Amino acid sequence: MTRRLPASERRAQLIETSISVFSAQGYTATTMDAIAEEAGVTKPVLYQHFESKHELFLTLMTDIGERLTDQVVASVLKATTPYERVSFGIKSFFSFMADHTEDFQLVFGEGFRAENDFLEIVERFENLMAEAIANLTDIPDRSLEARLLMARGVVGMVEATGKYWLLNPGGLDLNEVTEYATDLVWLGLRGRPPVGN
Repeated sequence: MTRRLPASERRAQLIETSISVFSAQGYTATTMDAIAEEAGVTKPVLYQHFESKHELFLTLMTDIGERLTDQVVASVLKATTPYERVSFGIKSFFSFMADHTEDFQLVFGEGFRAENDFLEIVERFENLMAEAIANLTDIPDRSLEARLLMARGVVGMVEATGKYWLLNPGGLDLNEVTEYATDLVWLGLRGRPPVGN
């Protein structure tokens, strides 16, 4: 018999279970039946909290994106130099990936391509990160639009690097992968050396 939980606790339990099921099976293959079974509840209980699989996945993506953004921003605000801003932000992003692998796979895996709503959430998160980077980047003779373009490239590079690191650890630890990615980004953001150097 399903133990009755307060609504807030039950919702939190369903969210945690859903992340695991979606991460393991992917959005398309996952069913509400599978989530209910894994959570140890009846399907009507699941539907009391979420009207559909679409709404549930949207909720998960929004929640994970906000937590990731908050963690990265909080880390960057502790920095005292421009280089630290880059390093702290990248390390925080990679730390989230390592500590919340299922969450990261859910947001950046197959699922976000399944519906336009999901894609929009990821794009909104990526744009917020790019805007933060552009505003923290001081490059002489670079307009805001140019800095936004470069920042969007940084976000894409960090995501791709992180995914590769998770799938192919190769013995690199968090500090090493952070150092390599930070140096790559830092050198790129510094721009070309003056002519003659």
